[in-house]
Amino acid sequence: MWKNEIRLGQTTTQLCVVMESRGEIVRKVIKDSGLSITRIAEKIHISRNQLYLDFSNPEMSFDRILAIGQVLGYDFSMHFKELVNKPSSQPEDESVAMKKLLECQGKLISAMELLDRYRLKYGTEI
Repeated sequence: MWKNEIRLGQTTTQLCVVMESRGEIVRKVIKDSGLSITRIAEKIHISRNQLYLDFSNPEMSFDRILAIGQVLGYDFSMHFKELVNKPSSQPEDESVAMKKLLECQGKLISAMELLDRYRLKYGTEI
């Protein structure tokens, strides 16, 4: 917390700005997300108690913040300039992996359909 005095004529006004810690910012984002602390802790492979300890840590690690952001689908770089353009060290989210899998499945089906058309046109032997 830091204080600054602003003098306006004869009156002095004190301005008090409270800087939120990393852990507190992350805790608020998680709360707003509606996901449970237990589920998030499971997804990033730590205990629920450890996650609560991280919330009280004003210097919560950026790797942990990135991991939580990935689970939530939330970009914490708007809160922490240090995270701008920083790659995540955590494995990709299940939904991203599922999208890639479905894309590959679609390509495989297209290739099999093309092979079937070829076989119909030129016979069963390739």
